[in-house]
Amino acid sequence: MGQNYLDIIVFAGIAAVIIFKIVRVLGTRVDGEPTAEDFMRGFTKQGDAKDNDNAVNENNPNADMPNAPQNGQMVDVEAKPVLSQKFVGFVEQLQQIQAIDQGFTPDKFIFGAEKAFEMILESYVKGEKETINRFVVKDLAQFLNGMIDKRIQDGLTQEKKFLIGLNNSAVKNIIVQENGTTFIEVEFESEQIFAMYNAKGECIQGNPNNILQKTDIWVFTRNLREANPIWFLSEIKNS
Repeated sequence: MGQNYLDIIVFAGIAAVIIFKIVRVLGTRVDGEPTAEDFMRGFTKQGDAKDNDNAVNENNPNADMPNAPQNGQMVDVEAKPVLSQKFVGFVEQLQQIQAIDQGFTPDKFIFGAEKAFEMILESYVKGEKETINRFVVKDLAQFLNGMIDKRIQDGLTQEKKFLIGLNNSAVKNIIVQENGTTFIEVEFESEQIFAMYNAKGECIQGNPNNILQKTDIWVFTRNLREANPIWFLSEIKNS
């Protein structure tokens, strides 16, 4: 599989679906390095329960769901919760997740997923394997690292300022298995620049002046019954 093919998969999202075996990857916190780990660390935060006087409208399908997220916090069972618009249509799955992990909140997860999207793409472009190894499942990490090695061997570099902006994100699917292993599929809409340069600094692929509208679908996984709070990138799909 060539360098160009990987770049199409990761940045263009027009290649065939790549499915990787889900494996357990352990993450460790490094003192003095808050950025990467904090973005990925569970995407959750247990907050103090409180009522929300700004109640949702009566058409909210989640209006009676206990312990639903509200303003980034877990709410009292008698409060009327506001379900993040990113999770509309997944009330049952959200109940399953919170039955196991009461600290899970949709808003925190989406915030973390968006940061992970930016961080992992940037790490791939810059060739930062350590970050990829920490937050991507083993098989996929090996694949990405192999393409980084190939790019270096060929004397190629990629446009560093590639991600212009992340415009939108939305949950597309959630699977909660009986053993607690959970998969959350997130669609990202972004503006990106794709340009590849040779050793002379000449652009040999793409256009650094052309902003592309991209849609990427990433799958994050975590076993909710395990102590490790980190969600790992386990799969990259085409839209």
